[in-house]
Amino acid sequence: MNEKTPATPRPCLVCLACYEDRLASLLETASSLRLFRIAGGGATFAGECLMPGEGLPGLPGALRRAGVNRLVCGGATCRCVEMFLSAGIRMDPWIAGQVDEVLDAVVHDRVSALRAPGICPRRAAGGRGTGGHGTGRRS
Repeated sequence: MNEKTPATPRPCLVCLACYEDRLASLLETASSLRLFRIAGGGATFAGECLMPGEGLPGLPGALRRAGVNRLVCGGATCRCVEMFLSAGIRMDPWIAGQVDEVLDAVVHDRVSALRAPGICPRRAAGGRGTGGHGTGRRS
């Protein structure tokens, strides 16, 4: 590619871990794993993925086999985040909102604006966070 050739964004297959018409508050309580193809400034429904029989431990592999490269979900443990990252799936945990609101945020690259209140950004990204556990209050 050179300066005169614009970069063409690759279509992205995103999974939203849903409960009814919103994101599930916790990944493991999702009743529906909805797939959407993000391309050309929009989102197109691309089907659903079932939770594998082994539950969360098998989900990264199942999503990877389905071609998913991004997961947007509610609460998830640091260990869970690490499983998805190791599988090569970008993960946006601790997100809250209605499905259409979340899709719009994914399309316009502003998912972090939907982060659940009170979540430490490092913890949401899979880090250990900087909470004051046992160290007293921080100002």
